[in-house]
Amino acid sequence: MAGCKAWFSFFPHGKWISVSLGVILFLILGVTPGKGLSRLRHSENEGRPSASRTQMDLPNIQTEGKLHRVQVHDTLTLPCDVRNLGPMVLLWKKGHRVLTAGRVTVRRDRRIALIGNNLQIADMNIHDGGEYVCEIEADADDPIAIVHTVEILVPPSIMSEPRSGNVTVRKGTTVSLECKANGNPTPTVSWTKISHKRHRSIPDKDLTNHGMILTLDNVGRRDAGKYQCTATNEVGKDAVKYIHVAVLYKPVVVVHEASVQGGENRPVTLTCTIHADPPASVTWYKNTLLIGNSPGYLFNVQGDHHSMMIANVGIEDFANYSCLAMNNMGKEEGIIQLRGNPDTPVLDPNVRMLTESSWKLSWITKSFANITEYRLLYRKVPDDGNPPDTTYAWNNVILPRQNAHGGYEQYQSYDIQHLSTNSKYEVQVQAKNNFGWSQRSESLRFSTEVHKVVEPPSLYTTPHYHHPIASVTSWPDLPNESNKQQAVSRNAMFQEYGLSEAGTRLGELWSSLLSLSMTLIFVVATHYSSAVWL
Repeated sequence: MAGCKAWFSFFPHGKWISVSLGVILFLILGVTPGKGLSRLRHSENEGRPSASRTQMDLPNIQTEGKLHRVQVHDTLTLPCDVRNLGPMVLLWKKGHRVLTAGRVTVRRDRRIALIGNNLQIADMNIHDGGEYVCEIEADADDPIAIVHTVEILVPPSIMSEPRSGNVTVRKGTTVSLECKANGNPTPTVSWTKISHKRHRSIPDKDLTNHGMILTLDNVGRRDAGKYQCTATNEVGKDAVKYIHVAVLYKPVVVVHEASVQGGENRPVTLTCTIHADPPASVTWYKNTLLIGNSPGYLFNVQGDHHSMMIANVGIEDFANYSCLAMNNMGKEEGIIQLRGNPDTPVLDPNVRMLTESSWKLSWITKSFANITEYRLLYRKVPDDGNPPDTTYAWNNVILPRQNAHGGYEQYQSYDIQHLSTNSKYEVQVQAKNNFGWSQRSESLRFSTEVHKVVEPPSLYTTPHYHHPIASVTSWPDLPNESNKQQAVSRNAMFQEYGLSEAGTRLGELWSSLLSLSMTLIFVVATHYSSAVWL
């Protein structure tokens, strides 16, 4: 600044000389002042492209790569949105293999097609999974590319081992059932035992190798049957296979009635249920004699049930019978007794009180032959007040039959006298016919505890007693039983409507007086009318 001032002070016209030199300089360059600066800057950057122009002009891919999950036989389109491709070449690759180059399909696969710049694959199969690259071969060292990952979802499939689906083992051994499952995602395998009654799921503790192997230890006849293995991975339908397991074992004989009552001149059927694999041959014996095709016997087989019917039972037929089952694994027999003595009597649990010291028992006995007599046994049961080892002796009472012809179900009752009040008793019964005694019945226990029931006041204030064990209410033998029941019904009505006995009786008296008054009025009116007419 000091120099300029010196210049202008030394040359009075120096300011004009400077302006003139500037004008001459711009004329020589042939530009205006603003354009000249731009030209200088351009000369400095010549040979280097503009950054903004690079982004706009170079090719680029707008699509982002992603994961595609498709099922087999589906059609998949992989997008690749390209901008400013220009003379560059667009490639589609799978791994290192080129599928398309520009508009040319390099891979000879009719399923592959270009839709614009997008790659379309029809009827996908399990081999089409992998990485697909959309790439632009540009001048740069690194190509411009995106990667799509394709995962093929495969429905489950199962192969059983053995492939026949049939397994035969001996009882007591260990067997493994296998179902090999394939699919994507990896399927889960579950097992179910199929039967005509119900399906039973197999617990996980018996499964190994991701559920593909089912191990059965110490197999028995109940393990035999059809097993179902199911593979699922939520893609398509579940895959199912069946394996039939046969367990070889010796016969198992089940007798449902070890003792059967028969009646003379009546038919009777004896039945054995036999389980065996392989199937067993069955023969019947009377005591130790083979029955075979003897007359008077009919044989029938329905599934596992083997039966023998004696068409007309005689006294000589009362014996022990056995069904013998045999196969190559062993043999077993079941024994059934055919008898003529009665079935075990059945006591009625409702024991009725007659008085405070007498109680009525009743029971029913099934017998084809008439009962000749009964044996009643009863005793007192120790209560909490007795020493722990206290026992009472049985009272034994022999009773004759009540009815000469009681039918198959024969009824009997008995009144036990002189029982202690507020005590507990137990009782058993046996029955006898011409073929012998029956088994003792199960013990029946009852209490002689008496509860006095308090009722609302009534015309009949007779108390009644309630036995809580037998749940039977009884009245003492008193006259006017019907009047007493009416009184009880009336008291129930009083309680329901909130009325008192005295109030109700007063109402009844008032009703009677009103009725009598109306009758007198009618008589007087009739007499007066007669007098007028006369």
